[in-house]
Amino acid sequence: MLKGYRLWQKMGLNEVADKVMTNFQGLYYIYFFLIVLSKGMGFESDNIWYKVSFAIGTVLICLKLYNETYKKRELMSMCILIAIGLMDVAFGGYTAILFTAVGIIGLKGVNTNRVIKIAFWTKTVTFIYKFIMSMIRRGPEDVLVFLRDGKEINRLTFGYQHPNMAHENLTVIIMLFLYLYHDKLRKWHYVVLMLLEYAVYKCTFSRTGIAVGILCISISILIRNRKLRKVIMKGTRHIYVLLIGCSIACPMLYGKFSVINLLDERLTGRIRAITALFETALPGAVGNARLAEQTNFDNGYITLLYLGGILAFGWFMYYLMRAYNKAFVENDYLKYALMLEFAIYYITEAFFCNIALNMALLFIGDVLFEKELCCLCTKEEYHGEDCSINI
Repeated sequence: MLKGYRLWQKMGLNEVADKVMTNFQGLYYIYFFLIVLSKGMGFESDNIWYKVSFAIGTVLICLKLYNETYKKRELMSMCILIAIGLMDVAFGGYTAILFTAVGIIGLKGVNTNRVIKIAFWTKTVTFIYKFIMSMIRRGPEDVLVFLRDGKEINRLTFGYQHPNMAHENLTVIIMLFLYLYHDKLRKWHYVVLMLLEYAVYKCTFSRTGIAVGILCISISILIRNRKLRKVIMKGTRHIYVLLIGCSIACPMLYGKFSVINLLDERLTGRIRAITALFETALPGAVGNARLAEQTNFDNGYITLLYLGGILAFGWFMYYLMRAYNKAFVENDYLKYALMLEFAIYYITEAFFCNIALNMALLFIGDVLFEKELCCLCTKEEYHGEDCSINI
């Protein structure tokens, strides 16, 4: 396919060549729409529509892969990721890594901002739909009775499995909105977003959801100032290392320091649950989905380490940190801020491994398929059959 593309270019048919390649990129947009639609509707891996959407999307990705050309190092990284995903399914019964792997290997040549815009509007429409439907036909499954501070409170789920999941979807929508339309926002937009977070909080009572939401809005406001932007970016450059360290250290120190015990109370027992996990199991090279039946995984880093396994943890963190550092070096502060916000959110929620929720994973494509300048040319392009492979 690449030979034909270059032949059209030599013949002066650049518009035809670009249109053909753009159509193949369009396969990825359809794929991403399908998986975000499934997750936006609250479907899980055992749902038939989820499986159908993933199957159709995988076929589309395979068609795109067939019409792409890859460098050997790219192909090797892709094969390692798919192999890890397959091993997780075969030996650990965990499907999220393979689900996300399919999304990542199809990222080459894709306009990431367009993908994020598709995700934003799809998630917005599905969230509004589920909210309206839950108000119209509210049943017992739409209300969770929860004991907090010695009192019973009614937490609305909006049709999702848990109130935290409902608020999680809203917060991710706001994060994507802030990323996509940052330059167009005015003060009243931020006020509306704050009020929206509070209004949904009064329904879901998700403390982590509103805390992260307000933090994301605050970051978006602060980075509008150039000096504050530099301070934030320099101060959080190694945030992934810090948060991974805290995710492991806090459970190990639980019960030894009152401040960690207090933090555990604020996080509704999240640290204590991980402490119990550390005492009963060690992470394996390949993940183990059965651990989810014994432990409440509400930390994305620990979820990836235990359910995905050490191999998956190493692969994702290596490329995610590279993408984060790339955004810092290039002063791409909007991308940097979005990755920072997701990095913080991982501390309280387990959706790290799901590319339909964790949009920061899309930026892995920036480093996995990074173009390099050829020493004989003045523009970025691939050269020679010896350095590229057509699947």
